[in-house]
Amino acid sequence: KIINVTNSKIAFIGLGKSIYEAKKYSDKYHATLMCSTSNKIDFSIINILKNKKLIVTFEDGIVSGGFGDTINRYFALNDVKVLPIGISNYNYFGNPNDKNLIDIYKENNIDFNSVCKKIDNVMEG
Repeated sequence: KIINVTNSKIAFIGLGKSIYEAKKYSDKYHATLMCSTSNKIDFSIINILKNKKLIVTFEDGIVSGGFGDTINRYFALNDVKVLPIGISNYNYFGNPNDKNLIDIYKENNIDFNSVCKKIDNVMEG
């Protein structure tokens, strides 16, 4: 589902509960925002993003093999960069109640400031 389309060269896609994270960044960068409530990808909608420079995907869980990887493979032959944001495999195992969510984000470099820095680096490069 497309929530907001802008002329910005950045698009954010939130998967499941992570739509709230994606919206924070979309507001900051005045960028296109899309959301999905399932892992099914409607490529006719995703194709709208082919003119973007950067697509940032927010995963509900582990990044490896997730939604962002699929989007990355889809745009592999284009000049679109995909930046999947989520928890690394090695930090996801164990009881999630053992750690504060903010600490998990910081350990994975996916807190707000770290993600903004990643986005800015891609856009400047």
